[in-house]
Amino acid sequence: MKASPSVWTGRALSGLFVVFMLAASIAPKFLMSGMVFPIRRIVA
Repeated sequence: MKASPSVWTGRALSGLFVVFMLAASIAPKFLMSGMVFPIRRIVA
């Protein structure tokens, strides 16, 4: 069975959403350890 492009798009978006949720749950730990602040200076 070959999946249609719309199915693959949905899978890709779901994967990105999962990665985003994991990053959002991990980010506060980095904020508390102070590792995000140097990255923020580079981005901002």
